[in-house]
Amino acid sequence: MGLPLEHPAVAAVTSWAEQLGASRQAKDVRGSSALYEITEAGRASDGRRTTAGLRIRLGMEDETRRLHTDRHKVWERARAYGDAAQVLLYEWRNGGTG
Repeated sequence: MGLPLEHPAVAAVTSWAEQLGASRQAKDVRGSSALYEITEAGRASDGRRTTAGLRIRLGMEDETRRLHTDRHKVWERARAYGDAAQVLLYEWRNGGTG
C-alpha cells in the first residue's frame, strides 16, 4: 500500500490479523461438537413427551460458558480488525499523513 510497516495503522491491522489467526487455530483445536449431544423424541420418566434436539453434555457446562465467552472475544477482535482496516484505508487514501 506504500505505507511503512511502522505506520500505526499498518501495525494495528497486522496485530489484529494475528490475533484473529490465533483465535481460528484455537477453534480448530477445541471444537464445540464435543460439548453437545443430540436427543431423540420420546417420553420422560413422568410420562411427558420430550422433543428431539440438542443439549449440553453433562459435566460440560463450564466449558460451554468458556466457549461462549471466547466467541464474544473473537467477535470483539473481528470488529477491532475491521475498525483498524478502515483507518488504514483512510490513511492510504490520504497519503498516510495521520
